[in-house]
Amino acid sequence: MCPIIFCGDLNSHPNSGVMKLLLDRRLCKKNGKTWHHLCTYEWEEGAMTNKGGDDKKGGLKDIEAIDLEFPPQFPNLMSAYKDCPPDFTHYIEQFICTLDYILVTDNFEVERVGGTPTREDVEKYVAMPNECMPSDHVSLVCDLKWR
Repeated sequence: MCPIIFCGDLNSHPNSGVMKLLLDRRLCKKNGKTWHHLCTYEWEEGAMTNKGGDDKKGGLKDIEAIDLEFPPQFPNLMSAYKDCPPDFTHYIEQFICTLDYILVTDNFEVERVGGTPTREDVEKYVAMPNECMPSDHVSLVCDLKWR
């Protein structure tokens, strides 16, 4: 399998359907918002169009979950921060959440990850960005080793 390092601002909280699919390779029908969005899109003449409907529109009415066991070439990904997930990677007054990730295939061993600020660190300045933190996102870093 090809080694993959996939990182960035995915704009998805840790329990979102996107992260469930990427990390667990499974999305249950009970994941309401994501499932609803999947059900409102249809492929039509090579383009994806929003039909704005319910389960009947997207053809997922009788499906209980989406599993990514097949195709087998879809890689197993893990978070570099799986043993010590950050409390947040995005911090503004109205919204505090983890949105940024470093995901790697099992070709890599995570040797260590960089520290992230605490809520107390950020609250001194109200939010991010501020005079000490130039972005509204935390920089994530890690040292990886080939297996």
